[in-house]
Amino acid sequence: MPICLPSFAGTVAPASGSAFQNINSVSFDGTDDFVDLNNTFTSIFRSDFSVSMWLKFDNTTGTQHPLGVDDANNAERFYVYQSSGYIYAHYEANNQGKTLVEYYPPTLTNWINLVLTYEQNGSNVDCSMYINGALQESGSAAITMSSFGVNNTPRDLYLGARNRGYVFGAFNGLMDEVAFFSSTLS
Repeated sequence: MPICLPSFAGTVAPASGSAFQNINSVSFDGTDDFVDLNNTFTSIFRSDFSVSMWLKFDNTTGTQHPLGVDDANNAERFYVYQSSGYIYAHYEANNQGKTLVEYYPPTLTNWINLVLTYEQNGSNVDCSMYINGALQESGSAAITMSSFGVNNTPRDLYLGARNRGYVFGAFNGLMDEVAFFSSTLS
């Protein structure tokens, strides 16, 4: 069963203190807007999972994180980011991990459906990135998913930024239909 947003138990924290204005999707200003999803997602990241979201970047300036979390020791990390027009996915558990996939789509300023799948395959984690339903990139690394968050407690997961104890790499654009699945979609 997927966990879909906007029906979540998190906190919406726009920079100005006013509510987001876009009624069809969530708009992030690229400065300090984010949605705090708490740390309830830690258990999902310990075994096979998938993430799906619709994204539309206002620009591809700097490094922007549509979602992400670190722990205080940088040993437990999961984040998706854009840099120089490329989309990257990073996963790390108990200091084992790396950026698993990267892809340069034709344009990020149009709506894209991004789906990432993560699967434990023996001693490796396999990650696949789909853009608008088409497999674009796959990668693998020696990581034990079950160790995610066991020795270090990750901070709250953010949408619209990466949580490094502060808002890092804020996303500038629109986001819609975010869903987390506790399985690898096929």
